[in-house]
Amino acid sequence: MNISREFGAFSGGPGGGLARIGRGLGLGAERVRPARREADKARRDARPGASGSGPSTGGVGSGSCNAQGQRQGRARKRKPAYGCAEGADKVWSRPAPFSALNGKNGSDNIPSACDVPDGAGAIMGACVSATILYLDTIPGDQIHALTLAGIRRYAAALGWKAAAVPDSESRPEALKALLRAHAPVAGCIVECAGLHAGFPPRLFGKTPVVYLHAPPALHGGAGARIRWDDEAIARTAFRELSAGRPSSFAVAGTRGRFSWSLERSRAFAAMAAKAGAKCLVFETRAETWKERFERLVRWVAGLPRHTAVFATNDFVARDVLCAARAVHLSIPHDLTVLGVDNNVAICETTVPALSSIQLDFERAGFAAARMIGESAGRACTRPGPSPISPLLAVRRRSTGVSARREKFVLEAVEMIRREACDGLTPMALAKRFRCSRTLFNLRFREATGHSVLDEIRHVRLEKALALLAGTDTPIGAVADFCGFGSGVELRRVFRAYTGMSMRQWRKANGLK
Repeated sequence: MNISREFGAFSGGPGGGLARIGRGLGLGAERVRPARREADKARRDARPGASGSGPSTGGVGSGSCNAQGQRQGRARKRKPAYGCAEGADKVWSRPAPFSALNGKNGSDNIPSACDVPDGAGAIMGACVSATILYLDTIPGDQIHALTLAGIRRYAAALGWKAAAVPDSESRPEALKALLRAHAPVAGCIVECAGLHAGFPPRLFGKTPVVYLHAPPALHGGAGARIRWDDEAIARTAFRELSAGRPSSFAVAGTRGRFSWSLERSRAFAAMAAKAGAKCLVFETRAETWKERFERLVRWVAGLPRHTAVFATNDFVARDVLCAARAVHLSIPHDLTVLGVDNNVAICETTVPALSSIQLDFERAGFAAARMIGESAGRACTRPGPSPISPLLAVRRRSTGVSARREKFVLEAVEMIRREACDGLTPMALAKRFRCSRTLFNLRFREATGHSVLDEIRHVRLEKALALLAGTDTPIGAVADFCGFGSGVELRRVFRAYTGMSMRQWRKANGLK
């Protein structure tokens, strides 16, 4: 049987790998294709110190030596290092999580600093460490830090840097000087919560620019953008507040007519109407902060007791708490209040502590940086990824217990917040209050809208998400840190809440 002929299609044509196997097995030179045999002889003769001996006579030993000689003498042209031009000194390694950025799995088409063409905003020269500029409104706060962490995580994988630029240094007239000062610039990420909304794409020339949380009509819709799923945020808020069985709902937006605030208010009111519940809306007007607060105090005073208030961000929620205190309303017994952003600097300093919906700021920063990496120095023209959904509602005392409920439930909620990750069980909690588990769970459900076990799992899930996003804790060890009885229980709860596995969640967020 002629191995080379039978399997020639799999051996790469004449002289393929299976032909060498045939010689190594001692099948003799007469079974090797003539073209391959002549090529082998020419290679042996060309090697320094070659004896110029003829083809093998068929022995096993000589056939094996022939195969080894061919492997040693094969001249392979080494490819240039990944991402580098011919002759470049610096070697770039491909970041594993981004092997399919351009839709080519495992390809070498991943954007790097040396793939960028010349031009304004391009990365000049081969393999120069580039910088991603983050133009933010309030540098130093928690939201800024989380967003910048996501940008830096992506930049570090490509050997780039990330720099935050405050308002004082990022005026439109000084943008060109700013780009020169940080050259080479891979791209700019613009936070649109403040003055930076006045930066149209044309000011950046060919430098890629991505807008964070930009309204749809900003700059005529030009430029790539990352945005929140405001309807999903409103849905999370309505589900969280309705669990307490309030008598009515209310929603308060920001002082300015920001599109995201208007969209959250509209979606929340629509969900309340669909559920057949009453929803009062605090209207946005052009007025000073003092005028607005005085109107907010009157609005809060006129709310029915046991109303659940959704504020479109934590700053608005803080104002609602201050207004309630001004008219001597008790939180959460008279009103329950829920904000958005989970800004710890606000939520942990209000009285009482403010419940808030946690947004995935780090994922937003990572997604924006990835769009810049994929643009390879050209202006970002394609639309951004799907809107980013919220993580979960972080429960604190402002939604701890709805009104008309026993005060011991609030104490139970505080105990769960402190000890859920230490193995606290519903039975152990009921014993502390000298009550049967069934009766305790019934009273707890009446006050909060969910069971004791649901509350415990919610706190543990918050901890699991924090470990998965902020640490490199192995997935198999997360359950031990969060108080779950086993990894199977954690996987079941995690998938029920997020719709994906922990590994898939980390991958979707660009985490290893």
